[in-house]
Amino acid sequence: MKRFFKLCLVLGMAAAFAGAANASPWAEAGDRQLRSDIELLAQYGLIRGPITAWPLPWAQISSRLHDDPGRPLPAHIRLALARVKAKMPSEDDIGRPRLGIDARGASRAKIGRDFGDAARHKADVTASAEVNLSAASARVSVGYLGDDEDGKLILDGSYLAFALGNWAIYGGWLDHWWGPGWSSSLIMSTNARPAPRVGLMRLDPRPFGTKWLSWLGPWQFNVFLGRLDDDERIIRDPYFVGMRFSFSPIDNLDIGLSRTIMLCGDGRPCGFNIWTKALIGGFGVDNPDKPGEVDPSNQLAGYDVRYSFNLNDSISTAIYGQMIGEDQKYAIPNKYSLLLGASFLVPVGNEGEMLRFILEHTDTVSFLTGKGRFHQYNVFYNHNKYRSGYRYHDVVMGDRYDSDSRAWYLSGMFTDKDSWTYRVAVQRANINIDNAGQNALSTTKERIHTLEAGITVPSDFGTFDLEARYSDDWPNTPGVSDGKAALEAGWGIQF
Repeated sequence: MKRFFKLCLVLGMAAAFAGAANASPWAEAGDRQLRSDIELLAQYGLIRGPITAWPLPWAQISSRLHDDPGRPLPAHIRLALARVKAKMPSEDDIGRPRLGIDARGASRAKIGRDFGDAARHKADVTASAEVNLSAASARVSVGYLGDDEDGKLILDGSYLAFALGNWAIYGGWLDHWWGPGWSSSLIMSTNARPAPRVGLMRLDPRPFGTKWLSWLGPWQFNVFLGRLDDDERIIRDPYFVGMRFSFSPIDNLDIGLSRTIMLCGDGRPCGFNIWTKALIGGFGVDNPDKPGEVDPSNQLAGYDVRYSFNLNDSISTAIYGQMIGEDQKYAIPNKYSLLLGASFLVPVGNEGEMLRFILEHTDTVSFLTGKGRFHQYNVFYNHNKYRSGYRYHDVVMGDRYDSDSRAWYLSGMFTDKDSWTYRVAVQRANINIDNAGQNALSTTKERIHTLEAGITVPSDFGTFDLEARYSDDWPNTPGVSDGKAALEAGWGIQF
């Protein structure tokens, strides 16, 4: 299986030089303003299909943006449309190499990452070279992560991709964000660094042609096979499979089904029977107690729903939720975690200014459904066989506060007529509530309030970011209110 995975990765990258892609295949997670604009345009009917899985294909974003909407566009819609078009690859980009630099420095890294980009360590610098040929898309990205003790080089963000009809085949180190949340995703977020993977992604989410399935509306599908190759794992080098299907049966309603599987690895069974049981499902029990019974994998699966509408003909509103189950019962997810949220976008003034508010709640204390509903600790993101849990380099791949945590998130983001973005966010997090140590972020129970304030300034010399943060406590400081302030600055440019 190890040789098979390496062969898939090499073939996926090599094939990128023989495919047929038009330009960079997707918009990547990390740009809050781009996501805000895309959600606004989708609600206005200028982008179709589900928009809750990132990377988001440019083929989906661009398919309607050049059409005549048939009605005058409000000023804030026109500015959002202009910003998205400015970031889209064009025909002029084909064959022209592009170089990029992204440099971030922080006096102290964030406790957990939301959808926006942020330094993972005190120094986070990346240099990249990208080319979009008529036959392929490729990027080589070399980064440096450094702190007070040491540093390391990484290839995060590197990929090769090619199109085969309406599908993109890719290989590399690519971030995924699955779900409607802004503060976090319970199953796939950018909190942890991306592991190497090969995958398949649908580009244009046009509906099925058959009447039996056309009711699903526009739909998207993404599947990948990766390797968790971090040295910190107790069971080394397990395979990691991700699958997501999302669809929009009616306008502005997005429904997503997500599933991830961790299996094999050193010392674990990895035959055809194990893969079959893991993929079919219904065999994955958390604590097998029968003699000879084998738990084939560590799995998460669940659902998310997002619905958007207008209030008073001007306030763009979205309500959404996500439920992810840790284990299975009767072949369906069980022992759920929860994310609930709402977003409101209000036009301000007459020159395209707009203000977005986001309110979210996350809960990773697992609860059981049914008549005997109750909470269970030390379940979510943990496993009795894969004891490193749902983590990569000791950082959880889902919710930013790891298991047995509850958090509230309130954010306001104002964009002016020059596309300067001002952001304030307040978070309250109860981390590792049962104080049992099954949390990689904090082995002790902590209650932390965090205030963030930042500004993003686009210019001819790149995009500049500045953010100030203050937390009244910190992970792993039992019995002490260890308040800490931090300042982070960033600069990114492509040329």
